[in-house]
Amino acid sequence: MRHPDEATAIDLPGGDRLALYAFSASAADRGTIVRLHHRRRLWTANPPASDAPDAFVSLGYEGSVVIADTWQGLRVRIDPDTGAILDSTFVK
Repeated sequence: MRHPDEATAIDLPGGDRLALYAFSASAADRGTIVRLHHRRRLWTANPPASDAPDAFVSLGYEGSVVIADTWQGLRVRIDPDTGAILDSTFVK
């Protein structure tokens, strides 16, 4: 079941799920991506640091990599096991 503060959620094999928190979420979670295991947070991914505020606005899972876009126009690849940002590309 999706939480009201989740903009998007993706169920993963094994019962885990990825969730993109909406702008209605708490300030700490707003625009972040989390991996949950039975509602327990395994990791949180924040957009890459920049001079301007940024937030994730889309979430996808392709093969074995999490793909997310940010408000500032970055497409980010995230390691699904650790939440670490693997790389980012400007696409806007």
